[in-house]
Amino acid sequence: MELRQIEIFLEVCRLNHFTHAAQSLGVAQPAVSQAIGRLEQELGVLLFTRSGKAIQLTEAGKAFFARAQHIQRELQLAHYDMLSAKGIISGQLVIGATPTIAAHMLPKALAMFLKRYPHIDIRLRESGAGTLTTLLARGSIDCCIMVQPENSDALEVVPLFTEPLMLAASAESHIANLGATGPIPLKVARDIPFILYRSSYHLRSATLFGCRAAGFEPRIALEGGEMETVLRMVAADLGVSLTPRLAFEGASRLGVAAVAFCEPELSRTMAFCRKKGHPETAAMRAFFEVTQELAVDF
Repeated sequence: MELRQIEIFLEVCRLNHFTHAAQSLGVAQPAVSQAIGRLEQELGVLLFTRSGKAIQLTEAGKAFFARAQHIQRELQLAHYDMLSAKGIISGQLVIGATPTIAAHMLPKALAMFLKRYPHIDIRLRESGAGTLTTLLARGSIDCCIMVQPENSDALEVVPLFTEPLMLAASAESHIANLGATGPIPLKVARDIPFILYRSSYHLRSATLFGCRAAGFEPRIALEGGEMETVLRMVAADLGVSLTPRLAFEGASRLGVAAVAFCEPELSRTMAFCRKKGHPETAAMRAFFEVTQELAVDF
C-alpha cells in the first residue's frame, strides 16, 4: 500500500466521483481507477460499489475511510513537527467569520498572514454569529471573528473594533435623499418595509431592537437573506435594511446608499473569539496578532 493510493482514495471519497477526483489531482481518470483497483486487491475487499457513474462506499470502505483520514492527519502532523523543529510556525487553523468580515476584512488579513506564515493551512467557515458560537462550542473551528457576544462565559473574547449600524437604502430613494445632509431619526423609516437577515445573524435582532426603540414595529418585506442578497434587494428598492458600515464597501456600485441615523444610534463591536480551554497554538496566536494589526483600520 502506497501513500499515493490513500491520497487518491480520500479524494474520490471527498468528491464522490472518479473523474472529478482525477481532475482535482491532475491525473488521468484511468490512473485513479487503477489505483483504487490495486488498493482493493491488496486489501482483499471492495471499497466502493459502482452503478454506472454513481459510486458509494461499502461498509469496508467506510471503515478504511476512517483509518485513511487518520493516516493523512498523522502525516500532516509529522510535517508540522518537522517544520517546528526548524523554528517555522506551521499547522492547520480553522477560522470562522461572519459574512461581512469574510468579505471585507479577511482577504487582507489572510493575505498578510499567509505571506508571513506560508506553512499554515487555513480552512474558513463563514456563517452568522449564532452558528459560529455553536461551532466554537463543538470545537469545529479554532477561532472566529464575529460580533461580540453578550453571554461569553464559555468564550475568550477580545474586542477588535466598533462600527456604526447604518440604514441601507436604494440610492434613488426618498430616504437616501433625506439622509444626504446628515443623520435622520430612525422613525422616519417607520412606513418603509424592512429586509431582514437570517435568524442566526446578530443584525436581525439588532434591527428589531432598533425599530422598537424608535417607537415602531418594522413592516417586513423579505427575510432570511445573506448580506449580498439583502443589499441587492435594497438596491431594487424593495425595502431598507440595517447594515454595518463595513458592508458598504463597494455597495455604491449596486446602487445602495448608506444613510446615517439617530434616535437610537446603534453600533456593533467585532471581536476575536475562541472557546475557553481550547488549545492556543502558535498558528492561532499569529492570526490573532494580524487581526489586531488590521483592526485599527476599521
